[in-house]
Order: sequence, then C-alpha cells, then structure tokens
Amino acid sequence: MDWDQLNELKNQRKRERLQASEDVFAQAVRLARESGSCSLERMPARYHFQLVCFGENHDHIYNLYPTTQKIHLDPRHKGPFIRVTKPWTVLDVVKMVVKK
Repeated sequence: MDWDQLNELKNQRKRERLQASEDVFAQAVRLARESGSCSLERMPARYHFQLVCFGENHDHIYNLYPTTQKIHLDPRHKGPFIRVTKPWTVLDVVKMVVKK
C-alpha cells in the first residue's frame, strides 16, 4: 500500500464516521434536550459538534470531533471524564453524558 492509498483509506474512514454522526444527529439533539440540562449543536466547521451541559454550579462543554474520534473538554468548563468505546457517534457521547 502506497502513501496515496493510505491517505485515501484514512479519509474514507473519516467520512464514514462523520456520516454516522450526521445520521443520528437529530436523535442526539432530541435526547440532549429531553435530559433538561444539555444542548447539542453543530459548529460552523462541518466536522465539529459541541455538547453543552448546564449544572448547578458549573457548565460543562464537550467539543466532539467524530472524524478523528476525539473529545476535547473546554478548559474553562471542564466536565466529568467520559469513556466511550470507538468508533463512537455523537449519540453515543450524549447517552454517556446524560447517564452521568
């Protein structure tokens, strides 16, 4: 496998992960709203989603990147650590956060 084939395979996996999150996005938004304390939004970058949870003393912000399977906590609004098995979608993350 040469470099171009490897890059194409990597990009194909990223597209598949993003599409999987896009397919369940409406359901994830609904679940976040029904929890009463969270909100899921799609950010201007197509591959970036943001989950905001409102607590009594502190808000938690999770920046979700399904293409690279990374979850970044906002340094000023850190929430509890969540462990999600890969490959995950935004719905999987919302379920884990709402459960906590």
